[in-house]
Amino acid sequence: MRTDALIGLISICMIVFPASVYAVLRWKAGLVTLPVRWWLVLYGVAFFFQPIFLVRKQLEGALVRNDPSWPMALLAQIDNAWWEELAKLLALSLVLWLARKRIRPLLQKLSWAMGLGYWVGLAYGAGEAVVLAILFIAPNLDPIFRVNTFTPVPLSWGYVYERFWAMQIHAVMGALIGAALWNWVNGKRLRLAIWFVVAMLYHHLVDGSIILAGYVPAVGVPIRTLGLGYVPLLTAIGYGLIVLVYLILRRSRWTLDVSPV
Repeated sequence: MRTDALIGLISICMIVFPASVYAVLRWKAGLVTLPVRWWLVLYGVAFFFQPIFLVRKQLEGALVRNDPSWPMALLAQIDNAWWEELAKLLALSLVLWLARKRIRPLLQKLSWAMGLGYWVGLAYGAGEAVVLAILFIAPNLDPIFRVNTFTPVPLSWGYVYERFWAMQIHAVMGALIGAALWNWVNGKRLRLAIWFVVAMLYHHLVDGSIILAGYVPAVGVPIRTLGLGYVPLLTAIGYGLIVLVYLILRRSRWTLDVSPV
């Protein structure tokens, strides 16, 4: 373990980057009316939901140990995507219930809902960065979650780099969950499931491709060629997906709101 990397992880992933995102969302995305305490509550709930929901790794670990083939590894990843997106949805829903007079009006506008979802996803990603770092520092805790089923990396600056991008990937998923909850709040209940699945599919693109890289050379070679650029590429795809989903839902909303002549 490198102490400077641990300090960098806490400084960059838990303080500097979230503070920058907070400033952008609050002042540029129109979320200035939400009190600071509820930003912190959203962050705290999503952050701690990560280790709470990490217990499902016992099941995923058992699946992979019993059958280490790539189909089973991908099945474990599907389970992983389900629980992680559910954690983000429940974190946002819980705070919506706690502060419904403050949060519900914000979820009625698509950009605000996606912004809040992005914040929740970012906090979940920060929780993952810290919890995995703790498990790498103290591997004797691995049996609690069976995270040792998957290959850990040393706590170094390489880990900080990877987590910086992984946090944004989780934030992208959170924005998609925000879009899903926006549909629910606006009476389109079925569409919540649709966009929840879209978030899962993006999650599966990220983790599934990395899993397949260890089994299928045709997938592994280009990923290894990209090296440190692969995770930023996935992040860029995620931001493109946010824009695409926003445009699709805005168009859908406009079409539904137009009365026939």
